[in-house]
Amino acid sequence: MREEIRDLQRQLGLTAVYVTHDQSEAMAVSDHIIVMNQARIAQQGSPADLYRAPASRFIANFIGEANFAAARRRRGADGGAAVELVGLTIAMSDRNLRDGPVLLAIRPESIRISAPGALGLAGRVTRALFLGDHMEYNIETAVGSLFVLGSDVDRPWPVGAEVQISFRQSGLAVIPSDGS
Repeated sequence: MREEIRDLQRQLGLTAVYVTHDQSEAMAVSDHIIVMNQARIAQQGSPADLYRAPASRFIANFIGEANFAAARRRRGADGGAAVELVGLTIAMSDRNLRDGPVLLAIRPESIRISAPGALGLAGRVTRALFLGDHMEYNIETAVGSLFVLGSDVDRPWPVGAEVQISFRQSGLAVIPSDGS
């Protein structure tokens, strides 16, 4: 149905208001999304903007899945921004947030798993599920249990494996620490 709605919008050149609770459908058929929370606009923007730069924990969870970790934002010497996560420093795009405590939203697909010794965060696999075209993992780390989506189904990490995780910046978002 989402393709038909999108095709009608394009063919007729019209704007449509489509109300749904299905986040995937909203992202597929929309150029602009308004997310409501308790009868108020929580955030609005393109699907990519909402996914990549959620304004709050609510938005990050509402538009896709996210892990959350307490972190610290600091401005780098070069004027850029960085986030410190239990001894790991991650360069981030600047969202004009103040230095200090922040919440780091980590998309499950942005986490890379490798053997211990690589740069990153140490962890241990506590759950590994084969789902055909991908793996789902839970990995216990110093920041808590992280839900991870892995694409390598030919060499899955077994439960109990000690691993190192790193992050693709495209799947990380910094949220103000008070951003519920």
